[in-house]
Amino acid sequence: MEKQMTTQQVVLIAAGISAIVSIIVSILSAFLNHFLATRRERGKKLWDLDLEKTQKIEELAGKITEILGSYYSPEKTKEMVAPLLTQFEQNMGALLTYKDLNQSMRDLQNAAQRVIHFSSLGKDVRPIKEDLRAAFEKLKSACDLVSKGKGK
Repeated sequence: MEKQMTTQQVVLIAAGISAIVSIIVSILSAFLNHFLATRRERGKKLWDLDLEKTQKIEELAGKITEILGSYYSPEKTKEMVAPLLTQFEQNMGALLTYKDLNQSMRDLQNAAQRVIHFSSLGKDVRPIKEDLRAAFEKLKSACDLVSKGKGK
C-alpha cells in the first residue's frame, strides 16, 4: 500500500525546512555581525592610537623646536633637548605607514641634530634654525593630514 502525502504533511515539512533555514541564516548573521563589529572596533582603536602617537610626535617636535630656537648655551641646549630627541626617535617608528609624516619627522630630526652640532662648534646656526622651523611647519601639516585621515 502506497502512502501519499497529504497537503497538510507537505505544508508541515515545508514549514520545518523554512524554520531550519531561518535558524541557520540567523546564526550566520549573528556571527557576521560580531565579526564586523569586532573588526570595526579594532580599527577604531588602532586609529585612536595613531592619533595619540601623532599628537605626541607633534608635541615633542614643538618642544624640540622651541628649545633649539632659544638662546641657551650649546651645553644647556644639548642637555635639555637630548631626552626629547630620544623620545622623538622612539616614537618615529610607530608611524611608518604615513609617508609624508615620516619624511617630515626625519627632516626635523636632521635639522635638530645639525643645530646641536653646529652650535657646539660655535658656528652661526641661524640658517639651520630656519630649516628647523620649516621642518616643524611641514611636520604640523603632515600631522593635520593624518588626523583628517589623508596622510597615508
